Amino acid sequence: MNYADFAGAFKTATSLPIAYLSWHGHPPSFPYCLLLQIPSDDQYADDRNYLKVANVQLEFYSQLKDSRTQSKIESFFDANDVAYEYQGDTYLDSEQMQMAVYQIQLIKE
Repeated sequence: MNYADFAGAFKTATSLPIAYLSWHGHPPSFPYCLLLQIPSDDQYADDRNYLKVANVQLEFYSQLKDSRTQSKIESFFDANDVAYEYQGDTYLDSEQMQMAVYQIQLIKE
């Protein structure tokens, strides 16, 4: 699954705005998500990449802790066989917002 396919299915299922890396201009009102690529975890054999695994960080931003929406995000991962690891919540004092971080893996076809 590539980023565009993932983002489209995610937005349809969760109704959350989602973008890669940053919003052009101002972000939408809360809640919303960002995707960031972190180092890949490709599998190699016979001098080539035979399985491309994109490690991705999904950041969920909200005004306050939003367990209901986080459950919706996790349900989307489960329903679409997306392996994920919840990294926890951070309050961004300078931005006056909550950030929940998930690490996921997308297998590129």
